Amino acid sequence: MQVYFQEAIFDNDSSMLTLRANTAEDLSLLLQKVVYINSMETPTPGTRGFDINTSVRCSDEKTKQSDPVISISGVSIVDSDQHLVKTGAPMLPKIKITVTQNVNDEEVDKTSESTLDWCKVHLKPSRDMDLEYFSSPASLIASLNISFEHDKQGILLKGKEKVKGYREILSKIHYFNTRADSYAKRIYTVQCAIDGGRVTSNELLVTVSYPLIRFSESSSLNFEVIIISASNFYFSHFP
Repeated sequence: MQVYFQEAIFDNDSSMLTLRANTAEDLSLLLQKVVYINSMETPTPGTRGFDINTSVRCSDEKTKQSDPVISISGVSIVDSDQHLVKTGAPMLPKIKITVTQNVNDEEVDKTSESTLDWCKVHLKPSRDMDLEYFSSPASLIASLNISFEHDKQGILLKGKEKVKGYREILSKIHYFNTRADSYAKRIYTVQCAIDGGRVTSNELLVTVSYPLIRFSESSSLNFEVIIISASNFYFSHFP
């Protein structure tokens, strides 16, 4: 198959080859024909690495804009206890969401101007609907263009809203378990999307740890019982 390309150019020290073609298919065929040759009489053993970078230029000579990149970071292990889990433990107290985009080979922060489509928090394994539930900042959600849904998988926030709004809601969601001793920890992931859901973020894996309280066999326990009757008082002590 014949390929029509614009040019193939080496730089001055022949360490970089630039190929240009009219279509992505033609460029792919050209790349398949590139071979590496070592002209040394005794080539040095080892590996030879290389990088491939591509760019697309539209017919009007404008470079195609790269997709934004969403990154979620925060505390991956949240220490808690059984009492806090029963009364409401923060799930994502220090979550951070950033949006960047490559513009003219520079990473530009687009967080403040970007609009998210949804964020989800999924428990692993799925939650026990009879024991586990969540609380959310109702007044904050009502003031934003975001809906709050929850099911067996976890939580779904959706609606076109700025990153700041989503981050504030996520940081204020609490996890409850009415029988905290049913788990020693809870694992869940967080992920968000932009551009109509086409571009998704990384999945942040978070573990809420609340160890079970157990008495060891060597623990020394003392019980005191006071029995009160109408006429007599009895005091018993059990070592």
